[in-house]
This record gives sequence, C-alpha cells and structure tokens, in this order.
Amino acid sequence: MPTHTPKERKKRRNKPVTKVVTRTAKPLQRSLARASRAVGTVAATPTVSPATITKRKRAKRKEAVAKRREPQRKALTEMLTSKPVRTVSLSPKKKKSNPGKVEKVLGEFKAGTLRSSSGAKVTKRKQAIVIGLSEARQAGEKVAPAPKKKRKRKK
Repeated sequence: MPTHTPKERKKRRNKPVTKVVTRTAKPLQRSLARASRAVGTVAATPTVSPATITKRKRAKRKEAVAKRREPQRKALTEMLTSKPVRTVSLSPKKKKSNPGKVEKVLGEFKAGTLRSSSGAKVTKRKQAIVIGLSEARQAGEKVAPAPKKKRKRKK
C-alpha cells in the first residue's frame, strides 16, 4: 500500500472525481446509468470537485436555516414597524391614600399639638400615621385597610 505525503493527499482531494452512479445520485442520473448498463457501457456523473460539492451542501443548509427563521424574522419586523402598544406595568399597583386627613394629623404631630385618645401627647411618628389613617377611614376616605390581627393558637 503506497504512503502519501500530506501534499499528495491534498492534490488528490482537489482533483475532479468521476463517480459511477450510486443510490445517492439523482433519479435522472440513475435512469441514465440503467440504460447504459443495458447497452454495456458505464455511465459516469459529470466531473465535480469535492470542494464544489461542499459549497453546494453549505448553500443548501443556509437555505434551510433561512426558511426556518423566516417566520421569526417576519414577526420581529412587524413588531418593530407597528405602532407602539400601551405599556402595562407588571408590578402590583399600590393604593394611593388621600393625603388630606393624614397630612393634617402629621402637621399637628410636627407642631407638637397631636394627642392620643387618652389625652397623652404623641411622640412617635408611626403612631401619628396610624391615628391619621384611622381618622381618614372614619371620614370615609379611601385608604389602605387596617391590618388584620393574628390569633394565637392554643396548643
């Protein structure tokens, strides 16, 4: 068996190849081969270099990928060219309280005139906010509902 150097192998690879028609050949070539076999001659496919065959395969693959991506491309261009749709916030909406009563109560707290139901002076800001919210609820304003009290479980 002869050994070939890399250069010789490369030359052989790029050399045009004459192929005898096989199962992978096109139907027309197959029928030509059958006819020539019946007459007694051997039909060969046109001379095509392996590089050309590779190029054709790549082109076919590229076309297949482009076909698959066509619907995505159409949808994307339609999205970009169409009129903008109203944006919707995904974060939950917070209830906006009416600042009327709460602001007044906080103003009293800052002035130092706010008193609790027992008559003691209010010294904590959180307590002043709670008083303002409860007064707003009594007045019928839309504010956040009062927190539910948790029950202790008996063991």
